[in-house]
Amino acid sequence: MSNIAALESLRTITGILQELLLLPELPSVIDVGVLKDSFEDAHLITKESLIAKLWYGHLSNTPEQKDIVLFGFGPTACLLAHEMCEDPATRVNLNLRAIVIKEQVGVEQFNKMASLINNISGNTIKRSIVEIDEKYQGLIINGHFVHVIHAKDTGEVNYKSYGIDNALLIDTSWAGSSDKQCLKQHLNCPGIAKVIFAGSCPDIPHIIFGVNHDLIASLDSNIYATASSSINAVAPVINILEDKYGIIKGHIEYISHTSDELQINDERQHSEKGYNLKDFNDITTEVKDSSIMAEIFPCLTGRLTCNAIRVPILRGSIAILVLEMKKKITLEDINEFFKMSTASANKSKVLDICFDNNFDSHYILQGNPGVAVIEGRSTKVSFDGSMLTLYIWYDKDYSYCRQIINLARIIDVKMRSKQKSRGDAFCYN
Repeated sequence: MSNIAALESLRTITGILQELLLLPELPSVIDVGVLKDSFEDAHLITKESLIAKLWYGHLSNTPEQKDIVLFGFGPTACLLAHEMCEDPATRVNLNLRAIVIKEQVGVEQFNKMASLINNISGNTIKRSIVEIDEKYQGLIINGHFVHVIHAKDTGEVNYKSYGIDNALLIDTSWAGSSDKQCLKQHLNCPGIAKVIFAGSCPDIPHIIFGVNHDLIASLDSNIYATASSSINAVAPVINILEDKYGIIKGHIEYISHTSDELQINDERQHSEKGYNLKDFNDITTEVKDSSIMAEIFPCLTGRLTCNAIRVPILRGSIAILVLEMKKKITLEDINEFFKMSTASANKSKVLDICFDNNFDSHYILQGNPGVAVIEGRSTKVSFDGSMLTLYIWYDKDYSYCRQIINLARIIDVKMRSKQKSRGDAFCYN
């Protein structure tokens, strides 16, 4: 974005904010970025035009809340519970009704869950306040009551008995539920309409918000997989580069720590890799991202390889992309392209870029609006303009959580069979 364009954008936003402050009543959440884009000229911003657009957005975007069930309660589910009960924009659309756990429900388990939510939300913008409701067997998260249900298997809960109907279930359990037949059992439970599996699963479509979520309308499926946090960070970058320049081939190297690597089972303890992980050494390990990338980008089948280095740090991950491009590029062009591609400012922001000389992994910890952040000052282009090297930072927990929520909201829209226009996003309530 040029300096002139940036100045004009700032002038438009300032004009909107000045007029909004004069209005006697406002929606609880307004996407100022989208509202700004609806005005072709800053001079068209008036009190009357703002009222008209806000009312249009309010009347067009007041669907009933979609019931949400979380199955499993690991780090991803903890963050999902925090975000769904703390973020006003999310609460308008998604109504967290229940958390299903394999442990017996009781005061001890409630205390443990409350502690986990409090600890994992400690690095976010606002920490959750969690209370225990022993009488009604649930948690009160930021004033929002959530049932806690005990179930050993995926198909044994009657959710309608809890007043939950036509719900979207998000399975974050991984262990024992990462096959299609097991996940299909969720749909046999009264009250469940669709399922999101937070992971990778054969024979289930992998949907990445910001990349291929438009496929949901045409897919004959009630179960979707979100793939890994690393794919959710890298796929949006691959997507826009392939569209703009074309990719001949490339390699992706992930450097991260994953929470499941501390929970080494008996089988992995007997392997050399498992032993090294237990001792907190840096190791290389194989990842299955290549096959999933080929599913998401059929045109790149066999052209991308992936590997990972697991390191003993708990926060912050990075993906290094080395790509051979079809079109010649320059460093200036690619930086400008990413500036324009990441200019959108809203709650569902996928990509961001930073040129700060003091950039480090803390920049992308919980609360950053971008799912993935390109470290602009480290981008490299070969002398002949054919090779591109990118450094993409992401918070494997919070970024992944936001992508799952974004996908849940899109699925909710598709379930209601309503095609929303650009104006529908002005306000959430």
